[in-house]
Amino acid sequence: MSRTFDVYPVNDREVTIRDFLDALQQMFPFDPDALEVYHCGERVSSTEQISMNTGLTCFDIADERIFADRNAGMTEVYWCVESRALEGAGRSFYVAAACTLAVLTNGTLESGDGAWHNDNLYRGEELWQEYLTEEQPYNYHKEPFFSPAFNNTIYISAEKVREDVFRRCTDEAANPPNRLLREICEAAKRHALYFLEKLQQTLGDRFEKEFPPARPVRSITADTPADDLLHYFTVDRIVIEPPAQEGQIEYTLEGYCQWDYTDDGIALTVTDGRLTYFGFKLGFKPTEYESEHYAALNLDREKNFA
Repeated sequence: MSRTFDVYPVNDREVTIRDFLDALQQMFPFDPDALEVYHCGERVSSTEQISMNTGLTCFDIADERIFADRNAGMTEVYWCVESRALEGAGRSFYVAAACTLAVLTNGTLESGDGAWHNDNLYRGEELWQEYLTEEQPYNYHKEPFFSPAFNNTIYISAEKVREDVFRRCTDEAANPPNRLLREICEAAKRHALYFLEKLQQTLGDRFEKEFPPARPVRSITADTPADDLLHYFTVDRIVIEPPAQEGQIEYTLEGYCQWDYTDDGIALTVTDGRLTYFGFKLGFKPTEYESEHYAALNLDREKNFA
C-alpha cells in the first residue's frame, strides 16, 4: 500500500521539474546521477522546464519511486506526493519532495495514511526540521538477515534505534558467542521439560495420544544435551527497542518450538550479551477454547526459564 502526503498550496504557481529539483537540492542534497525522472510515462531530463502541474511526474531514486500529481478537486487544489519509500535515501527524498512543494507554493502539508507519524498540518520547513530531528538519525536499511546459529532468516522490527546499536544487535543475533548460545539452549531445555511435564499432568491419559512417543519432541529428557534443543525450536524475528540505558545492548528474538501445544511461540531476550528472558511470547494470553490445555500453565505464562 502506498502512502501519501497531501500539499495544500496558497500560491498555486506553476512548478517545473527544474525549479522543483533545484529547490529540493537545497533542502536535501542528493546525487543527480542516481535520479531518473519520468513525466506522463516518458523519461525526461531533470533540467527540463516541463510543468509538473499537469500529468503525473515520477522520480526514481535508490530503487524507490516517488510520484507527484497536482489535483483540482471540487473545492480546492492540492498536490499528492505518493510513495512506499520507508528507508534510506528514497525515504529522505520522499519527505523532502513533499516539503519542497509546500515551500514552493507557500502551502501546508499533512498525511493521514501513514506517510508521517501523525496527521498534523505542517509548513514545509517545519516538517523537514522535524524529520531531521525525529526520523533521519534512524533512517537506514534494515534488511532481513540469515543467522547461521539458528539456521534461519530473521526479520526485523526496530524503531528509534541508532544504526550502531542496530548493527551490534543483529551481528550478535546472527552469530551469538558460544557461551550465549549455550545459555539459550539450556533455557530452551528447561522450558521444554516444564511444558511437557505440565501437559502430561493436565491431559492425563490423553497425553500419549496428543504427544505419542514417535513425535521427536518426546525424545527430550533430562539427559538430552542442551545443544540438541536447537533442532526443536527456531527464531524468525528480532525486536530491537531503544536501550533503557546509554550504551546498553538489548534485543528480543521471537520464534516457535515443537513442544508448544498452542503455537503461541517463544521469546528470548538478550541484555548486554547475557540471556535475561526465555519463555512464552510476552503479552500472549490463552483463548477461551484453549483453556483446558492451559489449565496447568495459566499461572506461569510469564515464567522465565533463563
